[in-house]
Amino acid sequence: THTVADQRLVHSLCVELGRGEAKAIACASELNTELLLVDEERGRAITQRLGLRVIGLLGVLIEAQHRGLIDTVNSILDALVNRAGFWVTRDFICTSVTGGWGKSLCYELTAHR
Repeated sequence: THTVADQRLVHSLCVELGRGEAKAIACASELNTELLLVDEERGRAITQRLGLRVIGLLGVLIEAQHRGLIDTVNSILDALVNRAGFWVTRDFICTSVTGGWGKSLCYELTAHR
């Protein structure tokens, strides 16, 4: 557990974000983390504006597939969307996820939706 020292940064981030996201971003900034997991568009933009690298859940899943840790992103993504209420658009996947993995996932989603 890390207590964020820069509470002014947390408060300024809270203008645009929820307190939890603001604290996570401030903590990552203080600890000079290599990567921060953020899914919300506004949070991602602010994280990048502060010079931090960001990845979303979909990026983590695609990387896991790429490394052979999971067989396919599609079944996990279907479960997230249909059971957990995870929200993602097909357009986001097809335009925001670069490289061969995103392209194949786009085709999978087109075939299943």
